[in-house]
Amino acid sequence: MPYKDKEKERKYIKKYKEENKERLKKYNKEYNNKPEVKARKKKWDIEHKDDPKRKEYKKKWRKENPNYMKKWISKNRKRYLEINRIKAKRHEHKNPEKIKARRIAKNLKLKGNKCEKCGRKEKLEGHHPNYSLPNKIITLCVKCHREVHSNS
Repeated sequence: MPYKDKEKERKYIKKYKEENKERLKKYNKEYNNKPEVKARKKKWDIEHKDDPKRKEYKKKWRKENPNYMKKWISKNRKRYLEINRIKAKRHEHKNPEKIKARRIAKNLKLKGNKCEKCGRKEKLEGHHPNYSLPNKIITLCVKCHREVHSNS
């Protein structure tokens, strides 16, 4: 039903959505669960992954909705844990050297009692410059460790 007056049209759409909220919610859920729709969405996501406009929009949205993930996690706790379990398994499968190095590092003490880069003595962490040499760990503070990873 096209309206010449855009304001009337907006009001009509808003009223329609309010009156049919449950029906529309059910329809959208059914529609979004169709395999062809899921495949199309996945394809679109892959094609537009590095789109700067999309990245900017996501950044702005996260800033405006800082508690969204906390609320989602509290509502979907089991699903969230399952998703993370799957991601962890996938990571283990893709990066066996990293996993092996981290397991060895857990049992090793840090060499020094200060950061090897800046000399700070608090908030120290171990860093593997090369995962194929799991026993070679350098001691870095949190700040320097973050810098090393952001540069690589």
